[in-house]
Amino acid sequence: MQGAKAWEAGRPWQDVLWNYSPTVMKSRIVIKEFQEPKKLIIPEVKLLNYCLNKEDKIGKAKAIAFEKYLGYTRENQKELDNLIRENILKAKIKERPADKYGRTFSAEFYVSFLEKNKIFMVTGWKLGADDKFPRLTSAYVKPEKRGKNED
Repeated sequence: MQGAKAWEAGRPWQDVLWNYSPTVMKSRIVIKEFQEPKKLIIPEVKLLNYCLNKEDKIGKAKAIAFEKYLGYTRENQKELDNLIRENILKAKIKERPADKYGRTFSAEFYVSFLEKNKIFMVTGWKLGADDKFPRLTSAYVKPEKRGKNED
């Protein structure tokens, strides 16, 4: 039955059999540039002056959410850096349309907080023409996407 629906939708019926779809498969593959988390470029200034800065007009809401849900402040920004690197391999990475500055990506993943809870985190990345590894451009949590850990 599911194979017939796939066929009618213009997809091969084998996709259902193998639980394959271009979207699902793409999300399971870690894009080459993200395979070495230690080499990702996470500018300290981006975390300190933007993501964790309650005085910044644009970053204020992000800073408040990072502190409220994950306990990250400007004083422990290195821990946020580590959290991003530790979770990037399990992130759902999507390539966005490129612009004059290079290729653009988003990486989304859940992180644990307060022992049994999890919260959705979104990071933005840029890979310029001369860059070997992506550079963090944005990071924030989405409090509306919370849940319980399954552990």
